[in-house]
Amino acid sequence: GSATFSANHMATERLSKLAGVKITYVPFKGTGDLVASVAGGHVSGAMSYLPFAIQQKGKMRMLAVATEQRHPVFPDTPTFRELGFNWVDGAYRGVAVPKPTPRDIQKRLSDIMYDINQDPAMRKQLTDGGFDLIDITLEKMPAFLAEKSRAYIEDAKAAGLEKECMGKNDRRSARRAHAPARMTRVCGTLLLASLGAGAFAQGYPSQPVKILLPYAAGGVADITARVLAQKLSGSLGQQVIIDNRPSAGQIVATEAAMRAEPDGYTLLWLNQGHAVSTSLFKSLPYDPVRDFAPISTVGFFGLALLVNSESPYRSVKDLIAAAKASPGKFNVGTTSIGGTQFIAAELFKSMAGLEFQTVPFKATPGIITAVKGNDLHAMVEILAPVIPHIKSGSLRALGVTFDHRFAGLPDVPTIAEAGVPGYEASAWNGVAAPAKAPKAVIERLNREIHAAVAAPEVKQRLQELGVDARASSPEAMRELLVSETAKWKTVVERAKIEKQ
Repeated sequence: GSATFSANHMATERLSKLAGVKITYVPFKGTGDLVASVAGGHVSGAMSYLPFAIQQKGKMRMLAVATEQRHPVFPDTPTFRELGFNWVDGAYRGVAVPKPTPRDIQKRLSDIMYDINQDPAMRKQLTDGGFDLIDITLEKMPAFLAEKSRAYIEDAKAAGLEKECMGKNDRRSARRAHAPARMTRVCGTLLLASLGAGAFAQGYPSQPVKILLPYAAGGVADITARVLAQKLSGSLGQQVIIDNRPSAGQIVATEAAMRAEPDGYTLLWLNQGHAVSTSLFKSLPYDPVRDFAPISTVGFFGLALLVNSESPYRSVKDLIAAAKASPGKFNVGTTSIGGTQFIAAELFKSMAGLEFQTVPFKATPGIITAVKGNDLHAMVEILAPVIPHIKSGSLRALGVTFDHRFAGLPDVPTIAEAGVPGYEASAWNGVAAPAKAPKAVIERLNREIHAAVAAPEVKQRLQELGVDARASSPEAMRELLVSETAKWKTVVERAKIEKQ
């Protein structure tokens, strides 16, 4: 439940006494952690108010309500009295005025509140929200508050918490103010319990799922995500929405995902860029490894080392020999500094023992034009935009950066087999959830992503984009993120890329 000494805490102590069993109360600072812990099986259940329970409807099973009658929002949930416990309880909310306030003003305010409470629309809205309206006369208010204070203190005594509790909830509080006659009571303390790992996964998802994508619409990552989302929407029975939130360093989407409720309804398109960004920025508002729970990889984006089709370089070894013959005079075009293409070129430079100029361009068309015009000796680019040029014969691919040949270009060797042993530089994409997402949700999504990525039509569509469709276990994806972070840190430092 919520904080120590709260109404939820005292209600748990009351239930423990009535049931004759020892119940350990675990306080949580926020509802997100509470939901994740219950759903993940870390605690047996939760004691909270009906407004909270209504928010979690479909995610947790309601065991009982501490109201006099069953609540209309949960007509199938019994009261504690029905279960044999003589217990009706709730947290109360009302309006009070300073003690010197004239009696006629108190009476006027009381009458106004009474009129508001009689409005049918108001009563329905509050009932639907988990509240129950009760009417208490001005004269009976002091006795009402005194009785609630007495019951609270009894619960604290029974739990051996009287000294600690009295420091936070003084008996005199009930005498410090007069209250108008009408109060709004938060309806019945409610006991919630986890559906259990298996049952929770079966009930998930009960609403649309959102994947925050740190890229603009229309790119390879966006198309890949939408291909996956369409397939998942069918298998999950709920719409999977791609929410594009592009920004420098992918910070906007990533921070939003980190701060989302860890309930499996807001996910992140986690990718190789997150592994690199820790080395490109002086500070980030999150830790990609610590703050996210990997679910599965989706695909690996290969790159290619390319030259003009009329270039004298017909292999990776030819290009390496030419670059070594003219150290510092050779140039290779890529996209922006720090991007996947740029650091892949830097890794090639390092592993091949070369000295050449890595020339950043704003966009791919400019690089292609420069290579075809012989203003660049070579270029490194992801496969999607260059496959048509390779197949038309206007560009020559010397090697791909995968650790295996790409099925879409079976005659093009890997750079590793063509002359730089051990070289591999693939961009990759995957799906992750906020760190405390329930294990059952992670497992369910992992199974669905595996099935989606294995579908022939998905593999074919991604191959057309230059993507090698490949799912993984959550553990393998985490290991990939950790190893890639270390790998690219070395490359960025060697290339002396200034941190932003």
